Amino acid sequence: MVKKRDGKTELFRQKALEASIGVAAKGNGHDRDVYAFAKRLAAEARINLEGQALVTTQQIAAEVLKLLIREQDALTYLRYASAVKRYESIEDFWLEAYGLGSEAQ
Repeated sequence: MVKKRDGKTELFRQKALEASIGVAAKGNGHDRDVYAFAKRLAAEARINLEGQALVTTQQIAAEVLKLLIREQDALTYLRYASAVKRYESIEDFWLEAYGLGSEAQ
């Protein structure tokens, strides 16, 4: 089960997570490669969170961001982070990009 930001609880929807990762990864290769990448990361995130009866959307987002850093995919990381962290200014984006440093290139 997933607890949303608004407090509602619903079933984990892997397809929705795949879609959000896919949107962030769009343009990183052929569409089928982006789909496979998104599907793989969503599955890994789900596996890493297994065993918890209830997870929050923030936990899921943090897990995906951790996986994107490991993949060294800075552009997809920043796109995904901008959505889940709800940047309020361009400074937020720059701070995040600067924070990536040499971790993801």
